[in-house]
Amino acid sequence: MANPINSTMIAPALTSIGRELGTGAGATLWLVAAMYMASALGQPLAGRLSDVLGPRRVFRAGAVLVAVSGVVGALGTSLGVLIAARVLVGLGTAAAYPSALTMIRDRARVLGLPEPAGALRALTATSLLTLTLGPGLGGLLVPWSGWRATFLANVVLGLLTLALSLGALPRDRQWGPVPWSRLDLPGVALFGAAIGLLMAFLMSLPTPNWLVLSGAVAVGVLLVAVEFRTRSAFLDVRMIARNRPVAATYLRFVLTFTVIYAVLFGYTQWLEQVRGLSAAASGAVMLLLSGVGAVLALSTGRCRSIRAPMLIGTAGMLAGSLAVVVVDATAPFAVLILVPTLFGFPQGLNSVTNQLAVYRQAPAGELGTATGLSRTAQYLGAMLATGLLALAYGEQATDEGLAVLGTVSAGIAGVLLLLTALDRSLKAHSAG
Repeated sequence: MANPINSTMIAPALTSIGRELGTGAGATLWLVAAMYMASALGQPLAGRLSDVLGPRRVFRAGAVLVAVSGVVGALGTSLGVLIAARVLVGLGTAAAYPSALTMIRDRARVLGLPEPAGALRALTATSLLTLTLGPGLGGLLVPWSGWRATFLANVVLGLLTLALSLGALPRDRQWGPVPWSRLDLPGVALFGAAIGLLMAFLMSLPTPNWLVLSGAVAVGVLLVAVEFRTRSAFLDVRMIARNRPVAATYLRFVLTFTVIYAVLFGYTQWLEQVRGLSAAASGAVMLLLSGVGAVLALSTGRCRSIRAPMLIGTAGMLAGSLAVVVVDATAPFAVLILVPTLFGFPQGLNSVTNQLAVYRQAPAGELGTATGLSRTAQYLGAMLATGLLALAYGEQATDEGLAVLGTVSAGIAGVLLLLTALDRSLKAHSAG
């Protein structure tokens, strides 16, 4: 819960933070970007640590980081300290998913159970249900106790997670010689630099800083070259290159979440700034997205192949994008709620089926790392969505900007539909 909640809970607090600290709106947006970058880096790092050190240790360490981030943020008196707190919560919450999935896989093997599709559905449904609760929770906390309460909430989340994990999680193997070389610290550093430069470029839009983009590309090329020659690479370029199905799955993650995050934030802004809905009312409308997504996520996996539900979800994305193109300030309320309802299909169906694909396609013994990279792909999509929103809206949401957002999203959905239809590996197994 802590990762999706924190990705959006900060939104209602940004104005208050900027006013108290004397910073502009552009500067406070780094509080959002910092968590995206930390999560994008932290997901594969936590996956690798789970494979090397043990998933329970990593899971609990992440919970401690979440609690510490809450203390740091609540006591912070400068934007730099608050950004550091957001980095800590990004790294801490990133530890949960890959380590949890590794524990589920290991437990299923011990018990002789088949592929735990039900557990994957439950994890995804939890994420979907809490993703759009963040703005509502922040909207309650800020008027009640100020923006610092949005950081203090993480103290509760971290300690509660730690308490619930005591005695409940399967034990890791005994400590022995730790193969630290498997962590590939140079690869981690290059990956972090590439992510940071990409985010800096996206934050410069709509007046792009091409020098920063050139730096991101150069570091990315160097990263691929170094990792290709590294035996235990942080970014397993060779595995991705020879495993085309998992590479295609990562691409689907990026494209899917570029559209989902762009609509989640962009449509909410439009509802408030153009349509005139209150924050509570727009939050209620967007709850349809997570509600429909959660119901579909829990029901996914009954089909013989995962391609069928994935195609249905992508078709819903295309239909929702086309609805975004035509909706305007005069649209009836029924049309307004149609958009998040349609986007609930890709959020529920595509999220689970793509994660099931990673579970099947990941090499033996590297599920934590592969899952972490899939979550990194998700946050790369979120970062690209930030740039897309900057291009479409600029400083203010408009009907024209929403139409641009819908047009680009429809194009991405069309490409995604074609890629999914042509991917034969998606029908190779039962989703049982």
